[in-house]
Amino acid sequence: MRPYRVHDPDLLAALASATTPTAWTAVRKGWPPTNLRLDEVYLAGAQLAGYDLQDVSLVGANLIGANLAGANLADADLSWADLSGANLTGATLSDVEAFNARLAGANLTGANLTGARLNRSDLVGANLSGAVLTGARLADANLRMANLSKANLAGAMAQAAVLVGANLSGAVLVGTWLADANLDEAVLVEADLTGAVLRNVRRFKA
Repeated sequence: MRPYRVHDPDLLAALASATTPTAWTAVRKGWPPTNLRLDEVYLAGAQLAGYDLQDVSLVGANLIGANLAGANLADADLSWADLSGANLTGATLSDVEAFNARLAGANLTGANLTGARLNRSDLVGANLSGAVLTGARLADANLRMANLSKANLAGAMAQAAVLVGANLSGAVLVGTWLADANLDEAVLVEADLTGAVLRNVRRFKA
């Protein structure tokens, strides 16, 4: 069950008035880190490329189709947020909390998701080509038909993850925990599975 959260209306107004990443950075300095709350806000289609949203709480936010290319979302809370179809190319999402987040069809090419907590997240059809997911948590995540080509998932915990039809060609899966994962029809050409835990993995070739 999603907890009820309240956003700071003044912070939302400040974000709306800041027309550039630099202007937003100057504005957010006036808020204590504990008050950076934008929970449940509607930001669908927002142009936030390059914005510094580190440590911002965006629980349950609507960011459908938002442009967050190159944005800094390190340590942000995106739990239950909807980022379907969002552009997160080259974004920093290290140590982000994204439990039950919806990222279906999102573009995460080259994004930094080191240590990201994506348990039970929806990444169906997402593009994670070249993304860094070392040490990420992906338990029960849905990555059906996702593009993970040349992604680095070394040490990631992806137990019971759904990777049906996912493209993992050239991916680094060194020490990745894939126990009970579903890899039906997944492409694993030139993937490095050294030391990966594959207990009870479901795997049928196309």
